[in-house]
Amino acid sequence: MSDEALLREKTATLSRMLGHQGTIGMFGHVSIRVPGTNRVFISPGASTEKTTVRPKDIFVFDINGAIIEHPGGLIPLEWRIHTQIHRDRPDAMCIAHLHAPHARALGIAGKEVFSCTAHFFAVACRPGTIPAWW
Repeated sequence: MSDEALLREKTATLSRMLGHQGTIGMFGHVSIRVPGTNRVFISPGASTEKTTVRPKDIFVFDINGAIIEHPGGLIPLEWRIHTQIHRDRPDAMCIAHLHAPHARALGIAGKEVFSCTAHFFAVACRPGTIPAWW
């Protein structure tokens, strides 16, 4: 399996996992940048049930927003967010735009949502790093 095929599979697997957890919602997406390229894999749009995403369903964009591969269905509405972040942050190889029920509840209640990064066995949390719009 080529590196791109493996990353396409990982994008689909992550979409299914987050779909089964109920954290991606209808309008969430994940993207993975192909290292050393300007290619970005993005999970499909709102017309797709996230728990059924397969590698053949993954969109391919370049970091400037041009569609390289369109597998059918609705274009992910947030492609601009993903491609802009991948363009601005070449170190960010994977981005998840989620609609987790608990995070929505915290945002509606005006509570702070913390950014947490897990690396090996350590977890780092930074208060005030995630904006919420309501």
